[in-house]
Amino acid sequence: MAREYSTFGDSAFDVWMRVIWKESLKGIGKSWEVLNRSMQNAMNLAITSGFKFAPSDLDCLEKFNPGRWFDGEGHYRSAVSSRNVSACIAIENYCGRVAFIVDYVNGAGYRRVDNVSRGRVCVGSEFHWAGEQVTVTSIGTDSFIACSYWGKTVSTERAKIKRRYTVTKQDIVNERKARKDAGVE
Repeated sequence: MAREYSTFGDSAFDVWMRVIWKESLKGIGKSWEVLNRSMQNAMNLAITSGFKFAPSDLDCLEKFNPGRWFDGEGHYRSAVSSRNVSACIAIENYCGRVAFIVDYVNGAGYRRVDNVSRGRVCVGSEFHWAGEQVTVTSIGTDSFIACSYWGKTVSTERAKIKRRYTVTKQDIVNERKARKDAGVE
């Protein structure tokens, strides 16, 4: 047995990515474009097929030149939409950011199900905030940006921003407490 694909001490994810890295171009010749697309697709397949990730599993990516193919927000959206919580945690750990979990989230990341009672937000997620329907437009390490829009009727429609919110984890906790205190929960 070839030692290079041994799973002794390695995660299934690490082995999977090494196989793709080493084998993807053998049948067609050298192409960085094909290799990078293959690595990105392999990452998405591992996430959406339900691989169990350890929080540090993505540390192995540094061996595979991730700056060329790792799509943090895209992979995170895949993890959220496929409900692969272990992948969400691994991506959060790798990107150095916290999980933002809000109530009654829908939209991007929650295909087939609307109004998830409590779930992670990703870019494109929609939820109620400060009395308005908002859409997450970007996520940072310790906050995310959500915007409400004037006259927006369809989530894919471009509309003028009505209000921009910078939301932290503490803001979410405070908002839940305020709703509970008001008896709205």
